[in-house]
Amino acid sequence: MTLDSSQLGTAAWGFNIDDLAGLAPALSAFLATRPRRPEVLAVGEPTHGEPAFPTVRNRAFGELVERGFRSIAIESDAVAGLIVDDYVQGRGGDLDTTMADGFSHGFQRLNVNRDLVAWMRAYNDIQETGMRLAFYGFDAPLEMTLAPSPRHYLKYLHSYLSSNLGFGIVLHTREVLDELLGEERRWTNPAALMDAGKSIGASPEAVTLRAVADDLLTALYGHAPTW
Repeated sequence: MTLDSSQLGTAAWGFNIDDLAGLAPALSAFLATRPRRPEVLAVGEPTHGEPAFPTVRNRAFGELVERGFRSIAIESDAVAGLIVDDYVQGRGGDLDTTMADGFSHGFQRLNVNRDLVAWMRAYNDIQETGMRLAFYGFDAPLEMTLAPSPRHYLKYLHSYLSSNLGFGIVLHTREVLDELLGEERRWTNPAALMDAGKSIGASPEAVTLRAVADDLLTALYGHAPTW
């Protein structure tokens, strides 16, 4: 079920966005209107960057955890989100590095997102494995001016395939990927948005890298049923 944050008013939930104390009974009242508890509850926001909405999201998630929900997904880079989930599961590094590397779209700069990650880690630290919370991103890093290099994503996929299938099936080595990717700044030059001549997209390395990426994707799809 999907709600928009513009519905977080007294008419829809019996809850005023300026009164976080009223959120718990409002959520209970809302869930009571459902014939059964929803497996997925999606809450939209009318704009990114305004901390009021993720503040309500954090509080709502805390209340939903008490009602049995165990995962949260936000509109951030899905692959980078694996770094955040590692941290909240107790496997990752420190919080600063997690925030720097685990979000896209500038979401790492919002203190409310940092608060969410820190709270999830603290919650999981005292929970049994089956009761721990999970974090997911569900977006792709495709911003026009802030698109990252494909390095992290291709190397993550290559490592995943190699560890599950073995190097005999994966056609390309990490050394090949590194050679084709080259310097990071070639992929992240914001000037390429307005000047095609500064884009690496038509270079021989990029064309070859696309073929390598297709091979990795074919291996992922072709062998997925056997895992």
